[in-house]
Parts: sequence; C-alpha cells; structure tokens
Amino acid sequence: MRTGRSILLCTFGAILAMATVLRPAAVLAAPTTLVQERIPDVPTSKPGQAATIEAIRCGFDGYLSSDAWGPVRIYVSGNPTMNSGAFAGTVSLEFVQDASQRAAITTAFATTPGRITPIEIVAAIPRSTPSVTVVIRDQTGRRVHERVYWQAQFGEAAFPATILDNVHLAAVLVDNSGPELSVTRAIQSPQSIAEQGFKKSHPGKPSVAERLAACPVREEDLPSTSMGFDTIAMLVARSDGLANLPEAKATALTDWVRAGGCLVVVAGADSQAWMRRFWTEPPIEIQGPTQVDPEPDLLSARASSAMPSALMGRVVRLMRPSAETGWTIDWGTLRSVRRNGELHDGLLAQGPAGYGWIIVLGIEPTLLSASVEQLQKNWFSALRHALAETATRGEPEEQMYWRGRTSGRDQASRNAVREVLDSLAVIPALGDAAFIAVVVFLLLLAIAMGPVDAFVLKRFNLRAWSWASALLWIALASVLAAVVPPLIRSGESTSRRLRVVDILQAEGAESPKSVALTSIFANSETGVAFLDPGRDSLPPVGWFRGISTSYLDDRGRSQPLAIFETFQMETRPQEGTPERINSPSPRTPMDMGQWTLRSVMDTTDGRSLVAPRAEIVRTNGSWEVRIAGLTGTNVAGLLRIGTERFEFAGQTIASPDSPVTLRIATTPNSELRWSARTTGSAALFVPNAPSEPEPAPLAELPGARERIRVIEALLASGGWACLSLFETGNTPSLNVRAEDTGDRFVETESTLWRIMIPLEPDQQVSAGPRPAARMELPQKAPP
Repeated sequence: MRTGRSILLCTFGAILAMATVLRPAAVLAAPTTLVQERIPDVPTSKPGQAATIEAIRCGFDGYLSSDAWGPVRIYVSGNPTMNSGAFAGTVSLEFVQDASQRAAITTAFATTPGRITPIEIVAAIPRSTPSVTVVIRDQTGRRVHERVYWQAQFGEAAFPATILDNVHLAAVLVDNSGPELSVTRAIQSPQSIAEQGFKKSHPGKPSVAERLAACPVREEDLPSTSMGFDTIAMLVARSDGLANLPEAKATALTDWVRAGGCLVVVAGADSQAWMRRFWTEPPIEIQGPTQVDPEPDLLSARASSAMPSALMGRVVRLMRPSAETGWTIDWGTLRSVRRNGELHDGLLAQGPAGYGWIIVLGIEPTLLSASVEQLQKNWFSALRHALAETATRGEPEEQMYWRGRTSGRDQASRNAVREVLDSLAVIPALGDAAFIAVVVFLLLLAIAMGPVDAFVLKRFNLRAWSWASALLWIALASVLAAVVPPLIRSGESTSRRLRVVDILQAEGAESPKSVALTSIFANSETGVAFLDPGRDSLPPVGWFRGISTSYLDDRGRSQPLAIFETFQMETRPQEGTPERINSPSPRTPMDMGQWTLRSVMDTTDGRSLVAPRAEIVRTNGSWEVRIAGLTGTNVAGLLRIGTERFEFAGQTIASPDSPVTLRIATTPNSELRWSARTTGSAALFVPNAPSEPEPAPLAELPGARERIRVIEALLASGGWACLSLFETGNTPSLNVRAEDTGDRFVETESTLWRIMIPLEPDQQVSAGPRPAARMELPQKAPP
C-alpha cells in the first residue's frame, strides 16, 4: 500500500514538473495555423446576460507587432430578449503590460438591436503577455460579460492573434481591381517566421530580408485611427484600392504616413485620386498606360527574350527637382530622360510625404519576372530604401537574447528606452530627519527592552513575560518607523521629461511631431493629473502609455529589479463609468503611492507646439546657426549638410526673446553626445547609460527613428540641412499636478530638436547616395 502511494506521488510530481517546464514554452510557441474567431450571424440570447462578447479579431489578418500600437476589434451584441437588444455601457481590454502591473483600455459603446457591433480599441500588447481579458460593463460599472483569451491556450479560448517580435510586417491591401499583389509571393509570410521561432541559418543578427514578412489584409482589417497602423512597417496597395477606402480609414492612413509611416502604391486604373490626400501640388506625375522598355537588369532572362517590348506600364515623372522634394526615380527605362545625370522619369519613384515615405510603382513587378528569384530581387530593390532605417537599427547578437527586456518592439527600441529611463531615474534624496527618526526609535527600543523591562517587570514580578513585552516594543517601534519617516520626509515631487521633436521648416510643411518619455516621482500619496501648459485646465492631446525598463521575458517570467512602476493606460473607479485615457489624451488622474516612481511615453502631433526658428548662414567659409524662440537654459547643436558634420559649441540662453547664435565648436564634445544615432546611422548598444541626459538615445525611440529615412533622403538630395539642437531646461510641455492639493510637481525638461531646413541655391551641395538596406535573397525561396 505504501509503495503504491509512493508511485502515485512520484507520478504526480513528474507530471507537475513537466507542466512547469513546458508552460513557458507554450507561452512562446505560436500556433501552427492562425484561425480567426468566427462572428455569429445573430446575437446571443443568454438568460440574465444583457450583452455578450461575440468575438475578437486582432491586428492585420491576426498579426500584431510586440509592444506596438495595433487595432483590436471586439464584436459585441445586446441580448434580444432584454430591452429589445439595446444596451449601452463600456468594453475594456485588459492585459499584462510589463512586470509591474496590468494595463486596461476602456471605451463606451451602444448596441443596435438585432445586430453585432464591432468596437475598435488600439493597444500595445507585448509578445510575452500570457492572457488578454475583455470585459463588458453596464453604465453603473457592473460586470455584464467577461472572456479571457490565453496565448498558452490554457483558458477559455486561445488568443486569436500572433504577436511578432523583431519583425517588419508589410500589410498588403486586397481589393477587387485585380489579382493579389505579387509581394505576398516574393516575401515570406509572418506565420513562417513565427513557426521557426526566429532560428537563423547563420550566426549574428538576422538580415532585413529574414525579418520582413507580408500578409494580405482586407479593408475591414484597417484601423480607423492613425496609431493603429503603428504595428506594421508598411502598407502595400493598388491606387484603386486606396481611392475606394472609407473616409475614416483613408484619413487614418494618410495621417499615419505623414507622421512617419510607409506606403507602397502600385499604380492602377485610378492612379491620381490617392495623391490628393497628400499634396495639393504632387512632386510626381503618373502618366497613362503605355508600352514601356524596362532596363535589362529588371527583367529575368526568360522575360527579356520572350517579350522585350510588349510590357504595359505607367511612367512616373518628377515634377520638381530632387533637391527640393527629396523624390527620385529608381527604375529607369531605355527611353528615360536624364537631367544633370539623374533620372527624370521611370517605373518607380519614391520620396517623402511629410515625415513619411511613399513608393510608387508604375508596373507590377510580376510582369518583369519569369522566376521567383527575379520577383524577389525586384521587390527587394523596390523596398530597400524604405527599409534603410530598419537596417541601421542596433539589433542584438544571438548571445544577448538572455538579457532582460525593456518596453519596445525590438532590441534597438528597448535599448533606447532603457537608456532614456535610466537618465530620468533621479529621485530626491531622503532627508536627514527621516534617518534621525529611525535612530531615535532604535534607541527607544533598546531602552524599552533593556532598563525599562528590567526594572518594571522585576517590580511587578513579571520577568517571565519579558518575551511578550519585547514583542510589544518591537511591534510599536516598527509601526513608528514605518509611519513617522514618511510624514517628515523632505524632498519634492518631481517630473522629469526628455523628448525629441521633428520639424520641417518649410512653407506648408507638416506640423511638428513629438515623442517623449516622462518619469513622475511623488513624495506623498496623491492623484496626478496631466495638463496642457497652453490650456491649464485641459489634458494634453496625445497617445499616452506606460513604459518600463523591464517586463515579462520571452518565457513569460517576470524580470527582477524593474526600476519603474508603469503608468496604467486606464484607471477604473470603483463606482461609475470607466474613462478611456490613452486616446487621444489622459482624462483620469493617475493614482500615485508615496515615494512612487512611474514613467509614461507619449506621441504627439505638435500643431500647437511653439517651436524654435533656425537660420543657417555661411560667412567667411564658416557656418553660423541663429535660433529664435528657445526657452531653455543651455543649447548645443550639430549641423549636417550632405556628408559633412559641424558641431556647434554650447551656449547659455539669456531669454526666450533673445536670439542665440551658435558657432562651430573648437573642442568637440564626446562621441556619445553626438553619436551617429542622433541623425540616423547605426545604433550602438551602450550598457552604461550616461548620468546626464544625452541626445543620442532619443533618436532611437519609437516614432522618432521611423522619421530618420526622410531626414537621410533630404540630406542625400543636397538641398536640405539637418540641424540637431539639444536644449536643456526648456519650458515644460507637460504640466504635472497633484489632484488633492493642486500643487505643481517640480518639472525639468530637455528637448532634442531635429530641424530640416531647405538650403538656398548657392548653399546646395551635390546629391549623394541614399541609405539602403542590404536585401539578400534567401537561400530557399518561399513557397
């Protein structure tokens, strides 16, 4: 009997051990097939349940990028047997954001009787999140229905999405104007990357081609909010499909591209309508269909011999000089016109649109390719400049994957976030009074347990109870040591902020774009409100989210020693209706415990931003920079014109009304301060963050780095200069206030201004090569 019981116990222990070992792998593993959750034809009728979560669908055809904003569509319905199916309330999306706390995003909705209503929420979900919870509440805050989706497939339902890490996802819009675009055959599918678990066939970091994946999407997959496109690297579409998009989705796409996104357009029957969303005077002209003669290197040998002059396409022509717009022609024809040695027309044109990038193809690459290898070669050639920024990111070597990860979609952004947060982690020192109080309590404890007990207990003949009195004195001293020092704590509540702002200093240019990290430290328990300095009673406009130096690792385990407790995207009051605060701005005060340090990242359209105005002047063979509108205490700069770099000495700012003139520095600062990252070249992993804020890591923050390709393209055109100004002690762009007392936090802020300035004709330099990703053909062609 005892032997059988031992065998049962051993068997149970072995099963438990196997479950413990296999569970982390289940969190990491991707499903072999991606099946979208079915949407019922009619609403669910369940007794006593006023509303039902029918299904959720995530991202672009079920794919999301880790820790990047992406759409989640929640399909809800009202019970037809209750109030005829009409229901009004809120739906919340809740998930583990990092190692310290959960995030929740809530939005109000109302159902239509007899119909299933889709609700779109935009969220940044990390790949390592084990589960996602969807909750419906009524207008009183009472839970009506809840569903839990597990990535490990242990719960009610499997999470209907694959979350990709370190992958550049290209969404290919499917429309009825023609066959599916050939890019889905030239580039591997995201599921193939997820299934292989990022195993590389060679040592070192994966190539751009190995991290690039394409998936077809339908119109309904596209988000109605610009930040919902953040999860993809580019959208590939026919011009006809773009022209037929609903207004809300077309506006969201346009805003995303102009803020730093990438759009690839294959010209179709309606080749002009889409351009009106980006320009009043387009930099290119897409001509009508005609016979084209592509250059031989675009054709495979079989296609070149079979039909050398029978290809139909649309020639794309530049309307303004490249030095003015940054647009260039990459695929010429045998009849292309050249001006000053540069192609003036051809079958592929690309260049900036605001801070984003647009590629226009006048011919579908499949017409040029008689083999899969040639098709891949042509598509890689078309996309290599758009992916130049991704090729320069500081990706980790394989042996570095064990390191704890910060917030961010890939290693480059995680390194940048960690460096910036480390420089923000400055907490006021504990005052002497708190230490004095602790020492006094220890002395009183020693006196109470020594002379007091010795005389008092002896007098009452209770020495046998000395153990109880000792416990009483220890408990009393512990309570006093915990309560009194916080009450007499010295120091101030602080808000420290670092941001990078991109400015196109040209007439009619896109408004500035900003991304910032803020750390908030509270020396007492309070609610914290974010306010717009220009509208002191209103919240700022922007997309806010929590950010951390550590969160769940690839195996679903919490990393120790996380520096920051992150800001929740949503706070839910115990009574009343939850309020959505992550889009477009935070409306609900954030609860802060005493001595709490939290951090938040925000992405902002700077329409109301008061930006400095810069002018560059060349005198006596030397450059000067004159800046007006700076509000800080000190400023230093770096000027790039073509391939030349000029570092300018720092200077104290007298007043905002006093223009500042910077001159070339005679003694350059350290390479870390103005590293190549500041203007978009290869990022380096810096394990020891600087003690003082530096501009270099800011350029690698998500949002700021996507705009680097436009900066580099304009610099390469020879007609623009990039002025990087690092201003410290400038006027805060975000006010932080304690809700209970109304006291302002002590605010410090530094800003990296990246200003693109058009050069005068006599200042322009020769055009240079634009950065391009090295796109190597895979050894085995995808099926």
